[in-house]
Amino acid sequence: NASQIKQNFQQSAEFIIISDIDDILFPKLGGNYLEEFRRLASSYPLAAGFSYNRYNTEIISSNSKLYNIYNTF
Repeated sequence: NASQIKQNFQQSAEFIIISDIDDILFPKLGGNYLEEFRRLASSYPLAAGFSYNRYNTEIISSNSKLYNIYNTF
């Protein structure tokens, strides 16, 4: 569970993401997850955690060989 993960990794991880394996998080405040979380932590220094809105999405590609998720945004 989340408290065991925090206990096991608190010495080696600056941030821990607890998410479903099929969820995709797109950083908007930074170029990567680490920048994103550092900016949030800097803006909200007393926050114990952060949550993101989830959206159910479906993408249909006519040619899966040419499909690239980064080209959809």
